[in-house]
Amino acid sequence: MKRWLSYRGVQEMTSLSPSTVRRLVDAKKFPAPEEVTPGRKVFDAEAVEKAMQQLVAERRRAGATAPAPEAA
Repeated sequence: MKRWLSYRGVQEMTSLSPSTVRRLVDAKKFPAPEEVTPGRKVFDAEAVEKAMQQLVAERRRAGATAPAPEAA
């Protein structure tokens, strides 16, 4: 059985704020919520986990290719 998360559940699982989640959904970097009843949206917990793994991997790749900060 699928596990569903509310925005609060996503926040507890990921430490991302609801506004950050919305921005990531808009940028197609996070799974969109599904509306199960009018006004009630939920996220697939497995899809959230995969998205977080991708975000972390992207961040690590970006950090590995970023130029070193200049010494003052």
